Amino acid sequence: MKRSGYTPQPTPDDRGRRICLGRQWLLCLSVLAALSGSMRPALAATRVVFSFGKVEVLHASASEWQFIRSDMLLDGSDLVRMPPVSLLRLGEGDDGRLSLLTGVHEAPVENLLAEAENAPNGAAPSGTGEAEATDLLPAGDPEQSRRGSLVPVRMDAADRAVWRANEWATHPRLREAATEVLRQHADVSSGHSHLAALSRLHGAMCRILLPGDPIQKALAGDPAAPVIVLAALVEAAGLPSERVVLSDGTPILLVRADESAPSGAALTANRDLLHVADDGTVYLPLHPTSRTTSFVEAWYRGGAAMTAALTEDLGLLP
Repeated sequence: MKRSGYTPQPTPDDRGRRICLGRQWLLCLSVLAALSGSMRPALAATRVVFSFGKVEVLHASASEWQFIRSDMLLDGSDLVRMPPVSLLRLGEGDDGRLSLLTGVHEAPVENLLAEAENAPNGAAPSGTGEAEATDLLPAGDPEQSRRGSLVPVRMDAADRAVWRANEWATHPRLREAATEVLRQHADVSSGHSHLAALSRLHGAMCRILLPGDPIQKALAGDPAAPVIVLAALVEAAGLPSERVVLSDGTPILLVRADESAPSGAALTANRDLLHVADDGTVYLPLHPTSRTTSFVEAWYRGGAAMTAALTEDLGLLP
């Protein structure tokens, strides 16, 4: 029997268990503290402080693009598209202003926020005109401005013959590349995926024209190589397209938009990025000038060339 007032003394095993439990409690407390620190209140909505040019947005919950306007609220997953001549300043909360964005972009808002936060501070707005649109551009990164001044491709008679024949579309290297794009993105013929397919085919063109590739070696020194290779990839992928050359020698690749987007609003709010034929068919005009330029830049260049051709009533070369 236990004597009255007797208190059992802890054994070494008991002490070890208590120390272990204490350490576990400390670990749990430290994890909770870390979680509470990382679970900050949600950031205030991103708003448009200022925009200049035909900047457009596709809200994550929408199916059609629309032009951005001042004080519009944006979600991190909304997709923003900026043309070469454009400015955009975003803000967080009522007073927050981030650096000025300029030049060609197509990215989710969260990516643009990261870019603006990491960039040197742009000039603070001096009125509703953002310092008169920063002297009507160029603004921002000098490298971006340099890329925006690339000389358009002009085709001579020999290039036009190659362009019309499009014999490169049967080249095994290009057919293999187009097949790989389609294999990785099997939904290319559904929805509005012609645009996504074109972007990926443009990426394939950029890789093919890297130094050392057999196609690059065959077309070395030809300024029309980007548009010739992209047209061949589009043909090999089976996307309906037309190849035209303006009277000033500018080649334009017209790729038919998906039939499910007859108005084009699911592709862009910017009518300059679409070419509507006499029969109502909607095309995406592309004019890639270099393997270092993005697909969106090639699209804007094609749209600008077609708009200028229609405005100036330029004809087509045979």
